[in-house]
Amino acid sequence: MLVAEKALVRAHFDIAAAMQVGATDEQLIEPRKLLRHAQFRRDYVSSSNGMGFHSPQESMRILGASANQAQQVRVLAARLLAKKGVVDVPKYPDLSTRQKAWAVTEAFMHGEGIKLLP
Repeated sequence: MLVAEKALVRAHFDIAAAMQVGATDEQLIEPRKLLRHAQFRRDYVSSSNGMGFHSPQESMRILGASANQAQQVRVLAARLLAKKGVVDVPKYPDLSTRQKAWAVTEAFMHGEGIKLLP
């Protein structure tokens, strides 16, 4: 679950970084679609309690698919960044505490976002 979650978080920020360098909505159609599918799979496992009792093997398969799709999103976002001349990895924010994660969330909710690229 943690591997899928880390890949999902980074995929979200990778798309945000691509947006910050001018990627268009049209260019982001496929990455966003893959990200929705990856997020859905993680959310499904989390909400169904499949890891605890119902079907741990199936949950692992679904989480593996989620992590794989999230990593595919990251590759697509990296390609978009490269097309814009950006070769640096986005600077991911520190989300190690609830307060830090909330501060990042609030910045995006207020339309400010955070600077992910130099």
